[in-house]
Amino acid sequence: MSEQPPPPSGGAPPQAAPPPPYPAQHPPYPPQPPYPPNPQHTLGGGPVAPPPGADYPGKTLGVVGLIVAIFANVIGIVISAIALDQSKRAGFRNGPAKAGVIVGSVLLGAGLLIGLVFAVVGIAIGLTAALTVPFTGGQSAPSTAAPTPMPSAPAPYLGPGPSEPALPGETFGGQSIEYAVGDCFMEPTADYGHVQFVDCAAPHDYEVYADFTVPDTTDGSYPGVDRMSLAADSGCRDAYADFTGVPWEASVYDYQFVAPDDYTWASFDDRTISCVISDPSGPTTGTLRSVGR
Repeated sequence: MSEQPPPPSGGAPPQAAPPPPYPAQHPPYPPQPPYPPNPQHTLGGGPVAPPPGADYPGKTLGVVGLIVAIFANVIGIVISAIALDQSKRAGFRNGPAKAGVIVGSVLLGAGLLIGLVFAVVGIAIGLTAALTVPFTGGQSAPSTAAPTPMPSAPAPYLGPGPSEPALPGETFGGQSIEYAVGDCFMEPTADYGHVQFVDCAAPHDYEVYADFTVPDTTDGSYPGVDRMSLAADSGCRDAYADFTGVPWEASVYDYQFVAPDDYTWASFDDRTISCVISDPSGPTTGTLRSVGR
């Protein structure tokens, strides 16, 4: 048996040697850098407001769409919708584009409504006018008798001719007033209810220088103011030179006529046109027959 060394005096027994350390581990992985923040999202996931003064996709196009939508609705709506879609894809709000779509749609709807109202009113007016026209088709056989034509004449001369309107057919006391060649009279009253005949040697406004009869119509109805005036103007102009000695175009005087109206035509069988001569500057004294000017 081997000898044990004596324990050191006054001390603790010797300790065993520490075990060798664990083998060295692999070096640790280098630290990972933090992920960069998403430029388009915050923790809440909503759109990020652009920095002040920054443009975003569709901003300019949205403004253009809003302006165009005010004046050209359909085009403005299309432009604004495109701009709004671009902004949504990029994660931005586009107020002008949205306003363009809304404004354009409202104006387009208002225009369509106004157009519809005008169309309905126009159709209603057209139908009313059509219903008020008398129906004349296919109810009776047309007359085979040829109508008696009114005297033909060129359109009224528009030179320095009659300066006053023609006098209408006149009545007094329930009877038609009859004029005769050579009669002189004063200017009729405003309502043509009275005619003052005077001696031609006294001052007067008119002198009757010719008269003629217009043919009746086939059915006896009044031929109308236009046809009556055309016949009267032609006949009185033709008779003017025979009375004054000069054609009307070269004369200093005017002519008018007294023609039947629809009342005297139907009530008194008035078919006579009377031609009267006058001086535009005022009343005349004595007859103007063969005056030569």
